[in-house]
Amino acid sequence: MRRPNWVQVALVAVLFLAGAGMTFGAISSWQDQHSGVPGKAKVGSCTGHQGRYSGGVHCSGTWITGGSLLAGGQVAFGRIEGASKGDVGKTIDVRIHGTDHATVPSITTPIVLGILGIASLVVSVLVGVAFVRPR
Repeated sequence: MRRPNWVQVALVAVLFLAGAGMTFGAISSWQDQHSGVPGKAKVGSCTGHQGRYSGGVHCSGTWITGGSLLAGGQVAFGRIEGASKGDVGKTIDVRIHGTDHATVPSITTPIVLGILGIASLVVSVLVGVAFVRPR
């Protein structure tokens, strides 16, 4: 069995850490989109734009927390993750996370991150094994 050099070890480590990060991101994203209280939010405004070199679209709006307004609920204002510019002025289904943010449920992001993360983990293991296998 031969010993891998530091470049090979670094490559495997980067692939493994990237895969672990994407897998964690997939789990975290799914959990955020499926926790909280189901509700409705009105999208008030969105800034930014979707593009290759941009930070994306950031939307904000209002929703009601704590039940109806007549029963002591309150209007909350905050960011709405997953909303788009086409949602401005619309009332959309969200998962409410208190008074600071709401999330539009979507399965796309967790699935893409999960697939990329697991693929990167598998590739890192296969490459690591190939580097130490005798010739």
